[in-house]
Amino acid sequence: MKSESELDQQLDFYLSYLKNIKFASPKTVTAYGHDLSKFAEFLKSQHINKVGSFAEIHVEEFLASVANGKSPANFSRKLYAIKGFCAYLERKNLLTLKITIKAPRNHRRNISYLTETEAIRLLEAVKNSHLPYFAPRDTAIVSLLLNTGIRVSELTNLKVSDIEFRNEGFSHIKLLRKGGDESQLPVEISVVKQIKKYLAGRISNENEALFLSRKGKPIRPNTVYWLVRHYLEKAGIKKQKMGPHILRHTAGTMLRAKGFDLVVIQKLLGHKKLETTGIYMHVEPKDLENAVTALTY
Repeated sequence: MKSESELDQQLDFYLSYLKNIKFASPKTVTAYGHDLSKFAEFLKSQHINKVGSFAEIHVEEFLASVANGKSPANFSRKLYAIKGFCAYLERKNLLTLKITIKAPRNHRRNISYLTETEAIRLLEAVKNSHLPYFAPRDTAIVSLLLNTGIRVSELTNLKVSDIEFRNEGFSHIKLLRKGGDESQLPVEISVVKQIKKYLAGRISNENEALFLSRKGKPIRPNTVYWLVRHYLEKAGIKKQKMGPHILRHTAGTMLRAKGFDLVVIQKLLGHKKLETTGIYMHVEPKDLENAVTALTY
């Protein structure tokens, strides 16, 4: 049986650290594990099996080898994974390496989102579904995503007990955010009514999960991806990216367009850093027209 190298062992320790200490989401752990495994394979091809034996030039050569014309976001994700791994090794006194390579500055600018008209069309497409079970559930899902901008992982982890139901004013939902932080978010009354309507007609009330499949099992993230794409197509909406993250970007973009402060948007969306929320600072042609109008003397 082939024994693990020191590099492989420390990589396993780091992924365990992300999962059990940093409470990173399973999706993040999987993505980092994939990228760092590729990095480890590259280092071993250079006859490097110890964590203290690689330098920034090896990181640079690895990134150059996998970039191959792919998206800047893909490049940045791999860079962030390696930087996190190196920082972890440095805290364990196994490596002293400061990576000066920087991610492309504009890799987050191209986001897909819906206009207010398109968001209404999407909700109508869901509500007009002829499937009696899926229409109430999917309306509640899409309404909640648009109203709060929560992530798919946060939505699929919701339990019925995480929702505070009120007949007037704002209800609240308890979320387990990316990274393990808990958060309380207000939910508009019309969205709560959609959730209550779905729960009233739900086949199974035994499962604690809020959103269930037709078989009574907790809904999976892949199902949410599929249904959002399905309803976008049904509404005749075509975007560069058709997954549910488009609804999160819609929430952030609409709030910014309505004049809300970036700090408020950051809090609602659960961003760790304000610079992440900066993706909603993009300028629309209408913004330029309004600016010119404002400067008319």
